[in-house]
Amino acid sequence: MKTKYILLTHSLITIILIFLLSTGFRTNDSTMGLITKVILEVAKKTEKTDWKKIDKGEPVISGDHIKTGKKSLAIIKFKDNSMLRVREQTELKIFSELQKGILWKTTEIKSGSVGFNIQKQENAQFILSSPTSVASIRGTQGKI
Repeated sequence: MKTKYILLTHSLITIILIFLLSTGFRTNDSTMGLITKVILEVAKKTEKTDWKKIDKGEPVISGDHIKTGKKSLAIIKFKDNSMLRVREQTELKIFSELQKGILWKTTEIKSGSVGFNIQKQENAQFILSSPTSVASIRGTQGKI
């Protein structure tokens, strides 16, 4: 009787762990990357919150606005190891969208400048846009 109870308990624990691993511990599908470096004033605004100061390790989710203050810097590292260096007094919006099996990652720069190091894109498009230009980046580095 004890053996059946222990076996049943182990089976139940295994089922619960499989369920938690498949649902509860998965990252948000709209999470695009992380803020890996913050110098001085960096703030983030989401659809649900107003501007708030952020620190290193903050996730970047599709639809987020990032803003840096005077003499400030933020580095965003994406899941594909691409990076954006958000320079001082810059404001931008980052979002992603899946269309026909292609992941479109877009950064709209409202003001300021951004350095980038974009890894080669497989089944994805990385677009940088500003008020005066739009660039589709396939895998290179530069500044806009």
